Amino acid sequence: RLAEHRAAANMIERVVTRYRSGGAAGLQQPDIINYKIELHSWAHSRQLPLPQYKVENVSGLGHSLLFTVSVAVDGLQKAVASGYNKRSAQQAAASIMLEQIKATGNTI
Repeated sequence: RLAEHRAAANMIERVVTRYRSGGAAGLQQPDIINYKIELHSWAHSRQLPLPQYKVENVSGLGHSLLFTVSVAVDGLQKAVASGYNKRSAQQAAASIMLEQIKATGNTI
């Protein structure tokens, strides 16, 4: 119980320190970007078919699989990325696709 009390006291101290150093803004988490939603919204706003994700490869053993995923949007070069689960690989591929879109001068 003493260890739990100390852990709780340390957590409270960190929160108070963050609040004092940055006010309420110091407590806010940075915005988390969902690249799949951003890409979906971009395609939808241009009346394009929705992005298509495809698992290109799965490698590794059991609990340490590495997924390679591609994403394709009509008229754009597909983007490929890897991650330790399908969701992270899809997010990474969508992020790459969005960067490609920005590089061509399109707005997101």
